[in-house]
Amino acid sequence: MPESTQPNGTAAPRLLDLLHEALRVRHYSRRTEQQYVNWVRRFLRFQHHQHPARWGLRRSVRHELRAA
Repeated sequence: MPESTQPNGTAAPRLLDLLHEALRVRHYSRRTEQQYVNWVRRFLRFQHHQHPARWGLRRSVRHELRAA
């Protein structure tokens, strides 16, 4: 089973989709949302499109969003 599929067979939410959702729930402006998404895209490109679990960091982007 590909890692982008959940156990029930549906597609897992993508990182940028989760980011959009988290920023909307927190009522960030659209412009701020766009800037955060652009920053994450650049960061992922810098990380050579590796999964956050492979970065060797203690916290993932998702954890940081929950803490905000």
